[in-house]
Amino acid sequence: MTTGINQTNYVNTNLNTNTTGSGSGTAKKASETDSTEKSASTGSALKSLNANFDMFLKLLTVQMKNQDPLKPQDPNEMTDKLVSFANVEQNIATNKKLDQLIALQDGGRTSTALSYIGRTVEVESDKMALQGGRGSFTYTLQTEAKSVRIDLLDSTGKKVRELTGETGAGPHALNWDGMDNQGNALPDGVYTINMATRDKEENSVKYDLAIYGTVSGVDMTGSVDKLNIGLLEVDMDKVRSVMQ
Repeated sequence: MTTGINQTNYVNTNLNTNTTGSGSGTAKKASETDSTEKSASTGSALKSLNANFDMFLKLLTVQMKNQDPLKPQDPNEMTDKLVSFANVEQNIATNKKLDQLIALQDGGRTSTALSYIGRTVEVESDKMALQGGRGSFTYTLQTEAKSVRIDLLDSTGKKVRELTGETGAGPHALNWDGMDNQGNALPDGVYTINMATRDKEENSVKYDLAIYGTVSGVDMTGSVDKLNIGLLEVDMDKVRSVMQ
């Protein structure tokens, strides 16, 4: 193993232990505004319907009072109008209930997202955040390999560090000290993990890759909630596990 890399099969012992605080990260939320707008729209529609229904009843009363006795109002037509108004009112009431359910769901979603801040997570990704000069990741080989080479690339695609990994089948965890191949400390940021695995017949060995990092914020403004791990942004549904 390359100098500066601590390797072990127990990932938890390799992680930065400063993850138990409540966190000072940021959260972007759009759900509260959307919920408020939906509720306001439903309330306005219901108010308008009630006003129209009152006007309809007044007009219907006047029409019945002044109808031609020889050509009275068709009762079926009147019933159809009443049923139509009742159906519209019922649909708006249903929408109001749905808005309430959505608001409750958004509240739970927000609580779940905020609970990640300040905690260390395992995320399915080939991109790793260097935080405070440290980066952690793990790879799992499906079968034994003859050789495992790990290249770390910066944001421009330039290889800054080359590591030699363990070749046994199963999980292998690594901590990166944030140094390049010349021993220079690299700035915090997002780095890509590029692996080359070969067996005895020089065929590629399948592997699974995941990274570790401390969540510094959440972004809920898009259709998919995202977590900020340093400068790295990942989809929340890519989280595999959460550690204290």
